[in-house]
Amino acid sequence: MRHFTNTERINGELAARSLSPKATRFYDGEEIITIFEYSDYIENEAGDLEEVTRYAYTLDRTRTDRRGIVANLHGDGLTFEELDKELAEMCDY
Repeated sequence: MRHFTNTERINGELAARSLSPKATRFYDGEEIITIFEYSDYIENEAGDLEEVTRYAYTLDRTRTDRRGIVANLHGDGLTFEELDKELAEMCDY
């Protein structure tokens, strides 16, 4: 379980508009799928922290508590390309 903000959920929905056609078919065909877009930090070669965009998704219903949106994740820490590939591979078509 992980907590997300409503902004991270909305940003994930906006990112879903850029999915490949096959991944989009899976996204559009699922009754329950939520994508989250969030910032993470990685250490670059110089040893400095660098902000990167990551994605997570769930195929379960989410719930809300006082800390935000609670999601049982199926994928987390993904780049956009990794997210697109995972959703495309789940597509039946």
